[in-house]
Amino acid sequence: MIKYIVKADVKEQLAKDYLKRHENISSTLWKKIKRQDEFFVNGQKVRATQAIVKPNDIIEYNLPATSKVEAIQIPLNIVFEDDYFLIVDKIAGMLTHPLTFENTQTLANGVMYHFAKTNQNVGCHPLYRLDRNTSGLVVFAKMPQLQHQLANNHQKFQR
Repeated sequence: MIKYIVKADVKEQLAKDYLKRHENISSTLWKKIKRQDEFFVNGQKVRATQAIVKPNDIIEYNLPATSKVEAIQIPLNIVFEDDYFLIVDKIAGMLTHPLTFENTQTLANGVMYHFAKTNQNVGCHPLYRLDRNTSGLVVFAKMPQLQHQLANNHQKFQR
C-alpha cells in the first residue's frame, strides 16, 4: 500500500491534481492507479477520479507490480539494496534493459530474477541506462513513482 499525507498548506482539491502537483505522479501512473479500484482517503474506499482531498488527509492506493521484463537467472553484483532502490554494478557487454531484438540476457532480466527469488513484489524501473559497452552502477527504483520523481528532479537540475 502506497501512502501520502496531504500537505498542510494546500487547498482542497481533486486527489488527482494533488498527486500530480505535489507528489510528482505521472499521467501514466495516474491511469494505472484509477484502473486498480483500490483508492482510499482516510481509510475509506473512494473512486479515485472523484476523490477530493484536504490538508492532512491520508491518501492510500495499491498498485500491483507488473513488468514485461522476463525474470532470468543472471549473476548480479548488488552494491546496495533497501525497500526502495537496488544498485547493481553492470558489467561491460551487457544491455541495461531488453530491446525488441535482444530481450533475455540483460541486467533488468537479472534484476527481475533477484526480485522473484527474494519474494519482492516490485517492479523494475531503471533510473537511467548505461550503453552495452559501459560498465558501472545502475540504480533501479522498485516503484514507478520513485523513478518518475527522480527523473523530474534530474530535469530541474539540468536547466
